[in-house]
Amino acid sequence: MSAQQLQRRAQDYGIQLGLLAAYRALRAFKQSGGKLENSDSRCLQIVATILQDAAPGEHLTATQIRERAQGCNYSVHQATVYRVLDRLTAIGLVLAFGKGRQKFYEWRRGEEHHGHLTCIECGNTIEFHQDYLDEIGQQISLRFGYEFNRIEFIVRSICEKCRKGKS
Repeated sequence: MSAQQLQRRAQDYGIQLGLLAAYRALRAFKQSGGKLENSDSRCLQIVATILQDAAPGEHLTATQIRERAQGCNYSVHQATVYRVLDRLTAIGLVLAFGKGRQKFYEWRRGEEHHGHLTCIECGNTIEFHQDYLDEIGQQISLRFGYEFNRIEFIVRSICEKCRKGKS
């Protein structure tokens, strides 16, 4: 990926990433051998490690990431956590999705074909895996003349616990 491609990808996420910052992010990624926890940036190391150590399917807010860092005796500012998360999302290492007014993050793991099932009442979110999600994204992209990159699939519904609470 070139710095210009990274910059365009960041714009797709609504993130303004300057060309110099894109070059720096790619250089740090290459120098770390693709392992951001080996990066020179302390905050980048901390955020990457926290997300990588989270259980598969665990979704964290920026505040939860900062709190976990503090629990490990690392002092990081909330704004810095957001900047790092924006950059990690732009390069595709972190997935971000919204639940209500909150944004949640998870480290992109090897399994690609998954979506999120979110309760619109309590906000509980679980992951589900379906191999054909990428195929659907590719078909839709092809139909409208786009080049497929990835699919982010969120199903909003009401969980069993909340349905029973209404009875």
